[in-house]
Amino acid sequence: MSVDTTTNTKHIPTVIDRLMPRSSLDSSSAIAAKVIEDIHFLQDRIERIKKLQTPNSTVLKTYQSMLESREAVLEWLRENGDLEEEDLSHHVG
Repeated sequence: MSVDTTTNTKHIPTVIDRLMPRSSLDSSSAIAAKVIEDIHFLQDRIERIKKLQTPNSTVLKTYQSMLESREAVLEWLRENGDLEEEDLSHHVG
């Protein structure tokens, strides 16, 4: 089974809509905060899976693909949103 890990950035606004429904969106920084939270969660999961005696490669690839997608969304927000670096500084860690 092959997992496509390429990220198509033209679909990022759709991904954002799925991550956070419009009714809960206050600003680009709110979206970024959610995306950063997801990134931290996925990074933790990936590290935990890698530490297993027998890591499940399919699950690992899936989480890595999800992480790449969230990182692309965050980068898109930085480039196309109204984010200021200080909006992200207290979320990134």
